[in-house]
Amino acid sequence: MLPVARAFSLASEQGEAIAAMKGSLDLVFAREPRPVEEEDLPFQVFDGSRLVSISEYLQAHPRPDLLRLRERMDWLSVGPWGERAGDVLLLARSGLERPIEDRFYFANRYRSWHGSPTAQDSRIPLIIAKRNEEGRQLRERVDGLLGPEPSQLSITPLVLELLQSQ
Repeated sequence: MLPVARAFSLASEQGEAIAAMKGSLDLVFAREPRPVEEEDLPFQVFDGSRLVSISEYLQAHPRPDLLRLRERMDWLSVGPWGERAGDVLLLARSGLERPIEDRFYFANRYRSWHGSPTAQDSRIPLIIAKRNEEGRQLRERVDGLLGPEPSQLSITPLVLELLQSQ
């Protein structure tokens, strides 16, 4: 797995072996493979020479543009079905903060298989209206249910609570 992570890293950094990949990757994630019946390890960041934990990497290289990166990578890859994410994961250089000529995208045109941890792919507007409830009251209820850092895991409990109170 490390030779694969290294090859992708070098291709992005120097254009080694694949000139068109130069500058295309933001981060290369990898982890030690495990047998399917074992729980998978969390992804780590390949720093060009070794794997470091995402928390350690972010402490040395803060990335406020990558929202809840460690947590979201764990959601993707840890647990009984974590092997479905593979053992090497590439994060393309993208995001609205970059000029379009500096963004890379590896899927077919107008297709995306996964979102990224950038704000562009992470922030989803949530619009809720309920008959016979004032907007201010509804906002207070929703904010109380979602808490300060809502995620997609917060949506089902929110919907269930709003339906129960009808």
